[in-house]
Amino acid sequence: MKADIKVEAEIANFVAKIQDEINKHYSQNLSNLTTPQIVLNSGSKFYKLVQVNTDGNHISRSVHCFVDKQNGDIYKAATWAQPAKHVRGSIFDPNYGWGTAVGLYGATYLC
Repeated sequence: MKADIKVEAEIANFVAKIQDEINKHYSQNLSNLTTPQIVLNSGSKFYKLVQVNTDGNHISRSVHCFVDKQNGDIYKAATWAQPAKHVRGSIFDPNYGWGTAVGLYGATYLC
């Protein structure tokens, strides 16, 4: 399934916002650690944002969040391969949903 043209145009900005916020947090609070990198993977229905942490020879990966390719909805990860059922926000929200839909460690829990 091809991504909606608006989502396709905005996904890079969303990833850049997340990476920028992680970079700021690590430089201010965790400067002795290696800053994780956000990598964008494209699946059939969703984009998967993967957080890659490197510590010497050890590399770990975790799903930061999923983004629906048709409408830009943000989902928390249920598993490595599947998003949770409920929408957390949208990449079209003000400030890309930072602090309300997503944070340093991924999509937020439902309240």
